[in-house]
Formats: sequence, C-alpha cells, structure tokens
Amino acid sequence: MSTYASAGTLSALLLAGLLAAPVTTGALFLPATSRVRPVEERWRRTDRAVLKLVWTAILVAALAAALELIGVTTRNIEAAVVGLALASALWLPVTGRWGARGHLCWAATTYVFVVYLAFMLWWTFASDLGIAGTAAGLVLWLLEVAAAALGAAYLWELCDALGRASWARRVGEHQLPDGPDGKLPFVCLQVPCYNEPPDMVIETLRSLQAIDYPRFEIQVLDDNTDDEALWRPVEAWRREHDVKFVHLSDWPGYKSGALNYALEHLVDDSCDLSRVCSAARTRRGSRCGLRPRATRAPAASRRAGGGTFWLPPTAPGWPRSASRELRSPPRARRSA
Repeated sequence: MSTYASAGTLSALLLAGLLAAPVTTGALFLPATSRVRPVEERWRRTDRAVLKLVWTAILVAALAAALELIGVTTRNIEAAVVGLALASALWLPVTGRWGARGHLCWAATTYVFVVYLAFMLWWTFASDLGIAGTAAGLVLWLLEVAAAALGAAYLWELCDALGRASWARRVGEHQLPDGPDGKLPFVCLQVPCYNEPPDMVIETLRSLQAIDYPRFEIQVLDDNTDDEALWRPVEAWRREHDVKFVHLSDWPGYKSGALNYALEHLVDDSCDLSRVCSAARTRRGSRCGLRPRATRAPAASRRAGGGTFWLPPTAPGWPRSASRELRSPPRARRSA
C-alpha cells in the first residue's frame, strides 16, 4: 500500500472515531434505569449483547452515511465501518453488565485512542524528520500513550457508573440468616460534607434511605461549610425524613474531626457499626452496601484525612470493647 493510500485509510479511520465518540459519549449521559440483583441470569447478558450489536449496526450505518456525505472514498468507508464494528465486538465479553450506551461509549472512545496513536506513529516515521526529530516525536508519542491510558481509566469508571444495566449484590436476602445470632447489628451511616450542593447531598440521603437493611440510621455531618445557603436546605429536609444532622462551624480536624465529633456526640450505645459514605460519590446506595457477614473482625476502622477512629462491633457473639478510641490529632482550623 502506498504512503498516500495509508494516509487516506488512517485518516478515514480516525475521522470515523472522532464522529462516533462524541455521539456515544453524549448518549452515556442520557437518563436510564438499572437493576440490583443478587444473581444475574445468563439470558439477560445475552439479550444485552444482542441489543449492543443492534445499536452497533445502527451507529456504523449512520457513520457510513456521514462519511459518504463528506466525500470519503468507498474503500476507506468500508475500512472505517469494519474497524468500529470490530472494536465493538471485541469488547462484548468485557462489558457484560453494561447497557448499549456504556458499551458503545467505551468501544468508540478506545477505538479513537488506538487509531490516533497508530496515525501519529505512522506520521512520525513518514514525515522524514531526521534522527533527532524522529526521536523527539517518539518521546512525545510515548507521552500520548500514557495520557491515553489515564483517559481510558477515567472513562472506564464513567461507563461503569453510568452505563451499567445491572448491579450485583454481594449479599442477598437468602444469606441474612447466616449472620450473627440474635438481631442484626445496628449501623450508623455517616455522611460528611463540606460546601457540597444541597441537591446532591439530598440525593445521596435518599439513596441511603432506600437500602434494604432493617436496622440503620443516617447522620449528616456538615463540616465547616461557609455558605449557609448550602447546608440550611439539607437541615430542613432531614427534619421530615428522620435523619440526624449537625453543622460544625470553625471545627478543627477536617473530615476526621467531624467524624470523631459524631462518634462522641451522635453515636450512642445502640450503634454496633459505622459506615462512612461520600456525599459526592454515593448513587443508588452502591457505595454503602451493607455486608453483615463481612464485618466479622475484632474492630472496624475508618480513616479520613489525618485521623483514625475506631468503632468495635458489638453484635451478639462478637467481641465487645469497653471503650471507643478517638484518634484525631489537633490540626489548624480550615481557613476561610
């Protein structure tokens, strides 16, 4: 294949990815529903795989039409269509729990990464830059490889969080009888926040309230939020939803200081375990799933900032400690 033909094919492949990736990324952020199941049947994955192939066919057909409109040759259109379809098919075994949106976003974007890197490597050697120029171009290309790897890692988290069609439960209702004798442990879910948008905090609290566990309470720890308009709506909302709330002003220790305050002033003897949940990351309870069987340990520890705080399990049959350690070294107060 001549240099001109290689450049034309690589350009068409890259153009196809540049057209497909923004469309699939936009689709990833469309509202969608997902389900939580302890075990997923094989037929559900099969159905999703078929749906992904159908949407792949629709995407490549639209892409072929767009490339034809801008004057790309038939041969290069065929290469671009085959390349994108192959990328989608190769990722099918890996994206089993994702819906079509997440799968296509991941496939199209990683396709762009690979084709772009291939194009730039070809260009580095085909441009006759000389020994020094070629060496510098290769160093730049290696940096682009590293940047693409970092981008792919971040993209995977987005696709996994927004594109999942099915979330797996680690503990199902049929496993609860295997827990400790007597009542299940009472759990305190603590949500520390600082200058967070009230709508996001309230969404987090709603998701925590939807957890299907019989014995828990929620505690919101507003840590030195400067703007009263950010924490007052959360305080008003919690009054109607049986949620504990405290606003700390000019309090030392950052997040660990707020959590230690809660352990000393909000958590009473009825609480057996504590769990810290991030207001910025909890969605549909996915980050604070309760696993009673996984907490069989002498003590459960949590770390935040520079402090460590401990809350030993006190469920029947577990070791009970006479005291709780609060370890949070005094730190400078957060500046305004």
